[in-house]
Amino acid sequence: MVIIKRKLGYSIVNFLKHNVNGGFILMAMAVLAMVVANSPLYPFYEAFWQLPIHLQIGDFNLFSHHGEALSLHHFINDALMAVFFFLVGLEIKRELLIGELSSVRKASLPVIVALGGILVPVLVYWLIAPSGDAMRGAAIPMATDIAFSLGILGMLGSRVPIGLKIFLTAFAVVDDIGGILIIALGYSEGIQWGYMTGVIICITTLYALSKTGVHNKWAYILPGIVVWYLFLQSGIHSTIAGVLVAFLIPTEKTPQRANLGGHSLLEYFEHKLDDPVNYVIMPLFAFANAGVHLSGGSDMMGMVMVATALGLIVGKFVGLFSFTWLFTKLKIVALPGVSNWKAIAGVCMLGGVGFTVSLFIANLAFGVKHPDLLAQAKTGILVGTLVSGILGYCILNKVLPPVKKHSENNG
Repeated sequence: MVIIKRKLGYSIVNFLKHNVNGGFILMAMAVLAMVVANSPLYPFYEAFWQLPIHLQIGDFNLFSHHGEALSLHHFINDALMAVFFFLVGLEIKRELLIGELSSVRKASLPVIVALGGILVPVLVYWLIAPSGDAMRGAAIPMATDIAFSLGILGMLGSRVPIGLKIFLTAFAVVDDIGGILIIALGYSEGIQWGYMTGVIICITTLYALSKTGVHNKWAYILPGIVVWYLFLQSGIHSTIAGVLVAFLIPTEKTPQRANLGGHSLLEYFEHKLDDPVNYVIMPLFAFANAGVHLSGGSDMMGMVMVATALGLIVGKFVGLFSFTWLFTKLKIVALPGVSNWKAIAGVCMLGGVGFTVSLFIANLAFGVKHPDLLAQAKTGILVGTLVSGILGYCILNKVLPPVKKHSENNG
């Protein structure tokens, strides 16, 4: 038990460290994308993302959708983001096994709080944009960006108690689960059951490998790539492949002959992917997707922009804080060693920092069919994230105790 607690403690600290640092880079790339998209470089910026990507083996191109090569933009959103969701899946599995979701008692708080943070933003969005094509974006404000929000929280340094960080991380992980379900169920069109049959065969094979104690990483990487390709052709978004394969990665310690240093495959993949995801994939995704051309013909102050921004700023805060307060007062859940309700309010405001997954859902909801609505959604995400981040930081900066100086301690 002591070993498990030590490993869990290291895991949380390592997770927070990587995501806090990655959050700052994410912010910088989002700002850079906005600057470039509203500069004379905009035509080059747009054309660059439309370049085709090929990984050719004879006549077969792995990076293609129904025979058409993926553009660089689609490669980032459909292929590289599958790696991001693979890492998210690994983190969710870890939390389910030994973390904040490993028991009913531990999971009850983040699940209930996240439920409020999902339902209320969708309700706010629906009240503003209740019908038509705009309604396709109702799920956009339900996501909390872990890296971005922890990056803002990290600006307050050691003033932030670990309980607040765990609280934010835990409900954001459950948010991710909700986002994954929405992507799988809400944005799938024209499912090709022939390809899905192949998916089922590959998933069954991976499950059998996991249960029979196979620890060779390539036994999961190669079938995982096949699963991704089949999902890409199937009509269900290909990033779901990353999550499913992650859930099948073994968690048992590997024998020394596996050359993984005695770690489990789950730990191995988490360690190997942390830096590439946080410092390459997510910043690249931000740079490719956050560039909104404000001088274009789109009405940036349209219904979708307002619904998205208020869903993040008002909906996330009201949903997260009201569910936390209500179910704590009813003694159904207990806060993780945090009794300062003003600090809880600040963290709930940071829940409105919905960048990566929100942008991802916006692309699925509107894509190339509704470019005006997509531009509005992106603007709403940026406004909602910026306002939520600033308000959350200001609240926490005001209510958290200052760091005691050594002279005061000795004095």
